[in-house]
Amino acid sequence: MGQRTQKPINEIRIELLDFCRDHEMMLAENDEVSLEGAKGVPAVGFIAGSGWVKYAPTYGRNSIPIRELEDKLMIPDDTVPDVFWRQELFAVQVFNDNRDAALRQLHAWMLLLQVRGGVVLTEYLTGQTGVMAVAVGLVGYCLISVRLWHAIKARIQAGQELHPAIRKEQFLKGVVNETVM
Repeated sequence: MGQRTQKPINEIRIELLDFCRDHEMMLAENDEVSLEGAKGVPAVGFIAGSGWVKYAPTYGRNSIPIRELEDKLMIPDDTVPDVFWRQELFAVQVFNDNRDAALRQLHAWMLLLQVRGGVVLTEYLTGQTGVMAVAVGLVGYCLISVRLWHAIKARIQAGQELHPAIRKEQFLKGVVNETVM
């Protein structure tokens, strides 16, 4: 059997940057994730607005999950072993200063999302107040599947009640930056 060759890291970087451009995000290659007052942990991942993009957003001081925005299609498989599970971020931890390995995992995750039907970047209200509103922000961003986006839009159009964090207006004006492969 022949040996499988890896895609050059520059090609991976270009594909990640294209994905970010298509979804109005930024690629964080030299960043850190703060863990409750501890020194930041090196990471690569997706940023929108002023913070990390999430795959399972939470609401309020107690970080209650926003069930309507939870999307099992966003959860990575075993090709992304170093994902930030604890904070549900679209970020991969960097070990031993090997950012290329972390970028390869992020790229594998991006490809998985595309195979699963594409994604939409969605805003949500964080529900934070006081100092936490300054630290976290009032608005957060998450990626959801195109399928979930359409399901939420249908619920809004049917007049169903949704979590107060969901910004209904973004679902009613049409899909923005929908990428389906």
